[in-house]
Amino acid sequence: MLGYESSLLCAILASLAAIERGVARVQRARKGSSQTESGPFYTHGTTPTYLVFSLWRQTCIATLFLCFVPLVLLLANGLRVRNCNYFAGFLFYLLLPVLSAAISAAVGVVAGLFAATRARALCVGYGVFLVSIAWAVLRALNSPAVFAYDPFFGYFPGALYDEEVRVEPAFFWARLEQLLFALSALFCAARLVSLKEKRLLFAAHKKRLPLVLALGCFLGGQALFWQGGRLGLCADEASVALRLPGRLETPHFVLRYRPGGKVDHDLALYAREHELRFQQLRDLLGVEPSWKTGIVARLFGLHSAEGEKGHQQPAKIVSYLFDSPSEKRRGMGASHTYIAKPWRREIYLHHEAWPHSVLRHELAHVFAGAAGDSVFHLSWSGVWPQHGLIEGVAVAADRRMTGNVSLHQSVLAMQQIGLMPPLEHVFSGMRFFSLPSSRAYTVAGSFIRFLLEQHGPEKVLAVYRSGGSPADFARVYGRPFSALKQDWFAFVASQPLPKKAKDLEQERFRRPAVFHKVCAHDLAVRRERAFELLSQGRDADAVAVLQTVCHDDPAEPNHLLDLAEAEIGLDRLDSAKATLEKVLSHSFATQALRGRVEARLGDIAVLNGRFPEAKTHYEAALALPHTEAQSRTLLAKQTALSSGDAGLPLLSVLTGRKAGSSLRKDERSEVVNAYLLSWAAEQVQPAGLPRYLLGRLLFQRGGYKESITELRKSTDAGLPDFRFVYQAKLLIGQAQLLLEDAHGAKQTFSELLLTIPPDDQDKREEVADFVARASVWSALPGPLTSLPPSR
Repeated sequence: MLGYESSLLCAILASLAAIERGVARVQRARKGSSQTESGPFYTHGTTPTYLVFSLWRQTCIATLFLCFVPLVLLLANGLRVRNCNYFAGFLFYLLLPVLSAAISAAVGVVAGLFAATRARALCVGYGVFLVSIAWAVLRALNSPAVFAYDPFFGYFPGALYDEEVRVEPAFFWARLEQLLFALSALFCAARLVSLKEKRLLFAAHKKRLPLVLALGCFLGGQALFWQGGRLGLCADEASVALRLPGRLETPHFVLRYRPGGKVDHDLALYAREHELRFQQLRDLLGVEPSWKTGIVARLFGLHSAEGEKGHQQPAKIVSYLFDSPSEKRRGMGASHTYIAKPWRREIYLHHEAWPHSVLRHELAHVFAGAAGDSVFHLSWSGVWPQHGLIEGVAVAADRRMTGNVSLHQSVLAMQQIGLMPPLEHVFSGMRFFSLPSSRAYTVAGSFIRFLLEQHGPEKVLAVYRSGGSPADFARVYGRPFSALKQDWFAFVASQPLPKKAKDLEQERFRRPAVFHKVCAHDLAVRRERAFELLSQGRDADAVAVLQTVCHDDPAEPNHLLDLAEAEIGLDRLDSAKATLEKVLSHSFATQALRGRVEARLGDIAVLNGRFPEAKTHYEAALALPHTEAQSRTLLAKQTALSSGDAGLPLLSVLTGRKAGSSLRKDERSEVVNAYLLSWAAEQVQPAGLPRYLLGRLLFQRGGYKESITELRKSTDAGLPDFRFVYQAKLLIGQAQLLLEDAHGAKQTFSELLLTIPPDDQDKREEVADFVARASVWSALPGPLTSLPPSR
């Protein structure tokens, strides 16, 4: 399709072609002028500047004719493959291959003018091409940035799993900078090439204007280059420090954050959580990221100066903590994707609720770097990073919960629904990226965790060090890779898996890889824009955007669900109901998605005051699969609905608005919700549910001591089922931790762990993690140094 990927490929090809065309034009002109002074490129009085730019113009035209061919093919293929935004496609094509051709044409012409032979000129031109690519790669490696701007390939976003590839203002600044340098080179050629003893195209002249223009263009490009951090053209340590001026040191970390932001509010928690995860990973893997930076890494600046200030031994891990995904994208290039750079001992996160769900995963990448190569501290499959093993070790060490089932149970669900990728493909280097990320990560993590649990970390790290191919597994473990795979299959098959959990995993895994999605980048940008509009209260504009998303990707039912949510915000309840009913009849709607739709139809019925209809939808929803949080909310609504008039305040809180009212949820004060829940606690019998909801509300607003009182009253009064009891006790333990009552928290978590059935592995892992946290909470070192914002 006409979009970013095709434009990127055409930009590289156009650059190579333009350099060759530029050299050929100069050679042809030189040959003509050597035969006669009245050759095709020489007339009396013609200035060298005119001649040089004439060569450049002809080269650009010749290359653009070449660029026209793939453009026609892409447009013709649009009759077969859906193209959702031709304007964005043409813009990418203009900024990537067209401008790359123009800049490369200048390189080819200048190389041809300064080199005596075609072979030497091509060596110079393609040498500039290779040096520029190498420089772009180096800047992405020796800085926090994951993106890169370059004269030849144009732009590379860096994070392959971030679908939001868009034309940012920095793209235009980058192209302006590159064009200014290209013009400077052309003006220099016009003035200097005639000074060579060997006669080229024109007679010597003494005008200084070309040099003045060359200097002006060069200074303009240099000014943009030096302001690259502010303009978003690059992201070095200095530019990121401007965005995150706050700096805090702990025994093993340097935390960078924005003073006054969300991270700053929870800074002490972040400091403790980092040190906790450090201890856990050290105990699990038996290594620390304490290697000494080698000569090669120092030579190319691959180390982090921030983490090695004062040359302390060992160096500290630098954690860049952004307040939001959008700030992270502006700061280093990745938005919703979390990043770790083991060779720099750096991780890049954005704010999440405590405890951070991805911190341990990203730190595991840095710890695994102790077993990687000596420069990048990664596992390599030949010349490519072994991404299956790199991500597999991080997922295995992470023990992150999905909210549905354990990691091994998730693989069993994939097997049963026929979505599991072959294990050999997962550990095949670059082929890893052709697989849907959720499936590839889960399979790799389950297999490596099985090996960790059965054989210990030493052998896993030995495989990591040697490259992670099937032959490496066989050599280290003394058994064929196929035998290890069969042992893993047998272990996975022994895991219990409820049917509803399998349906939930089917919904989570059914989406294809980014390269197989319809207009992945354009639709992701539009959806993100719609969510921004919703957060600004511009629901009507969001609905309009989401309608275009649904139109361009009709095969994805989740878009309809997003549209219905926006319509509910606009009080278009009948329209939202019709949209949700389309989801129910959608051919790709899974049972889990239908469950969410039935629950939302019940909410619409409540808002319309049609309570019998709401009861029917809630009962239908309860028969379908839901996540733990969804099922609790759904059961709470059904319980409130069956409580008569006394339950209406509960429904008001749970649905976000009073039944029959148009008052928006974000216009409701939390004080009103607290009042309604307190009133309901006096009216509804048993009072467990309203007190539970009140306790959750108090916890979310920082009233930890008060939340413990209400949550304990809720368990004493009686809650609908064990899911509520589990969550209430989990919140009590968390509140105790946040109140520095580590002993009480450990007791609460330990007692809760005893009540969880053995086959409920997800909950057991979650609570066990909190038991471990409470055991060392008081001993965790807090911030040692909190420096004022750097200027």
